Amino acid sequence: MKNLNHIYKPLLFLVLILNIGVCLAQKETILLKEFVTDNAQLFSNTETEGLNEKLVDFERKTTHQIVVLTIKSLQGETIENYALKTFAINKIGQKEVDNGILIVVSKEDREVRIEVGYGLEPIITDAVASRIIREIFTPNFKNGDYFKGIDSGVSKIITLIDNPDLINEFIKTEEEEENTESSFIVRIYTATFYTPFLLFLGLFVTNRTVRKNKKIKINELYQANRKRFFAFIGLSILIIAAFIKTFTMIFFSLFILGFLGIFVGIGIMVLLKGACQRAIEVFQGVFTGDLGVFRFPFYLPGALFLFLGGLFFTLLPLLGGTIIVLQTVFEIDINELFKSFEPVYIPLFLIACFSLFLFITGIIAFRRVQKKQNFGFSLFKSNVVFSTSFSSSGSTSSSRSSYSSSYSSSSSSSFSGGGGSSGGGGASGSW
Repeated sequence: MKNLNHIYKPLLFLVLILNIGVCLAQKETILLKEFVTDNAQLFSNTETEGLNEKLVDFERKTTHQIVVLTIKSLQGETIENYALKTFAINKIGQKEVDNGILIVVSKEDREVRIEVGYGLEPIITDAVASRIIREIFTPNFKNGDYFKGIDSGVSKIITLIDNPDLINEFIKTEEEEENTESSFIVRIYTATFYTPFLLFLGLFVTNRTVRKNKKIKINELYQANRKRFFAFIGLSILIIAAFIKTFTMIFFSLFILGFLGIFVGIGIMVLLKGACQRAIEVFQGVFTGDLGVFRFPFYLPGALFLFLGGLFFTLLPLLGGTIIVLQTVFEIDINELFKSFEPVYIPLFLIACFSLFLFITGIIAFRRVQKKQNFGFSLFKSNVVFSTSFSSSGSTSSSRSSYSSSYSSSSSSSFSGGGGSSGGGGASGSW
């Protein structure tokens, strides 16, 4: 029995030590009985009573609870975990409304946390809480004026809760300040990138419009006066850096226009060289009698395919560019603009466009045949002569599967492609 006592006593002592350690580790996580609990002794008694009275009055009027807790140390625990645990243990805020806020300040760790209940998260967002810490708490805490920081921060929270409309202005002001604080080095670097592009563009436009006879070359400007050349480049960089937003808009507008212009050019080429040419030759075959009226519809799908391809290559880039300009430059809400849009409008628009396309190409074909006075008529004839040449004797030679966009005086008939193409996104802080 004595041997067992020698074993139990050390074990009991060890358990007692562990319990004391746990109690010491958890001594700062307490049940709060006041709206302001100043365990770190950062406030005077008068300041504590005044702030507590303000928070009690706010809860009486709105049922929202704002609780302030100061502690000496987190004892190795993160302030996020400590605040969340304290918030849960004390059940801050009203039941099923969760309209509570806990402000925790750790003096020795120099950390502060605003813990926000679910019900107030739409108002006191992470961004709002972060800014209050950054602009109100931190500057005052650095100066050792803890009460002024806490009192001012609490007043700002109360103001935003009472007037949620002020939040947009609060956040907007922050974004504007962040934009104005952009680094001068970044501005210079960006301007250095833009300057050569804008210089080449300016010379290109000048040489094509003003100086057609004697064009300006960069190497000649450099050789003529190097000091003046570098002074001009440096001044250009400074001007662009000063108005970086304007030049950025110009640069990206030109880039987008150039990129979209490639697709628009392909679309126009497909429409003019492919679809229009094919449709005109089909109509010419009908008007000359080489294509029967009952076989005419079977020759339209080729023109339709080219027409749709050219139309999409032309309109989609233009539509995309227009949407970008409306959103970025004029700040128009596209969703609101297209709110009444229905999907059925798309096929109706395509049918209307193709009908107009057939009407115009039909008139062009009629005029061409009228000039040649070569009208004819057939019902089922399929001797389509798309690549037609008239000899000096007036005889006609044809090829059933070749296409050409015009009549020639040559005596031979050869294949010539129509030119069509197919193109395959609560807060913590320290001081």
